[in-house]
Amino acid sequence: MVNPNLHWKPYSKKYFGIILFFAAIIFVLRWIKQNEKEQIEQNKGISIAKIEHIGRRNRLYYRFLYDKKWYTGSERGGRSISKNDYFKVEFDKSNPYTSNLILSEQSLNPMDLVEDGIEIQARVKKIMFPAKTHLDLYVSYQYLNENYSVRTRMHKDSLPCGTVADCNNAKITFKISPYFPDLNSFYHDSYDRSELRKKLNERFKK
Repeated sequence: MVNPNLHWKPYSKKYFGIILFFAAIIFVLRWIKQNEKEQIEQNKGISIAKIEHIGRRNRLYYRFLYDKKWYTGSERGGRSISKNDYFKVEFDKSNPYTSNLILSEQSLNPMDLVEDGIEIQARVKKIMFPAKTHLDLYVSYQYLNENYSVRTRMHKDSLPCGTVADCNNAKITFKISPYFPDLNSFYHDSYDRSELRKKLNERFKK
């Protein structure tokens, strides 16, 4: 009588080899992750990261600013996270590409990032008249040698530069976030973005 166990021996060795291979990969990945955590703890920096893209299996791709340079990273996230959400990020100051998102139940309010930001001067580049009572100001500004532009809609009687004539090529001051200089109060204060402000206030319960 043929021993049935003899037929299983080649298959057992094959499956054992596959299991061993995947176990080795998991071990190496965990070792790399643990090594990164130790590197970060030894020379930790904290910044704010923005989710730029969400890939397969909720892979989060983000970027952040440190020491006047942009850095990117990626890690696994949850289903409740959306593109353009903001979270704190910790990183190794000697190698900022080694970083970890500090994921919380609620992302950071972009309006809070602006409120806690810095004042900057911008130049009015163009004025448009979409309505009798309101006008659009197109302004540009520079931060860390990068150029930014923004449009806002305001009532003619509440212009930051005085009268309509005074606003031509005028300098105006508003707040930006030093973490993401394209985040600014001038954008959020626009008359035609009241719905955006309402949604943000509802989401972050302000």
